[in-house]
Amino acid sequence: MRSAGTWADFGYAASENGVTVAAEDDIDIAEHRSHPITAQLIEGSHLVLVMTPEHRAEILANYPEAESRVHILTTFADEVNGDPHGVADPIGGNLAAYRKTYMELTGLIDAAMPKILQLIEEETAP
Repeated sequence: MRSAGTWADFGYAASENGVTVAAEDDIDIAEHRSHPITAQLIEGSHLVLVMTPEHRAEILANYPEAESRVHILTTFADEVNGDPHGVADPIGGNLAAYRKTYMELTGLIDAAMPKILQLIEEETAP
């Protein structure tokens, strides 16, 4: 599993609010640094989950061959009822905004996990 940003530059630290919210769940991201999406990362990924339709569009504008592998997390987690607008980025928001986004992402990842595990099983099956 990796993290990269569609408009991220290399080497920036996670926001103070992001570090605080992750620490509340015993996750230390203080040393995390931003990474831009690269061709190598896309080519080496079987699944790319993004927060918004804009993120998906940006990736596909640069890597159209990845269309079947790039999904908005909300609709990947719930194809029927998932919000097609995705998850709002809390960047620049207050601590409450980061907590809300963290809880939303955690719930979506939990909901998507059976589908992710199924994909892994299919990829590793003989």
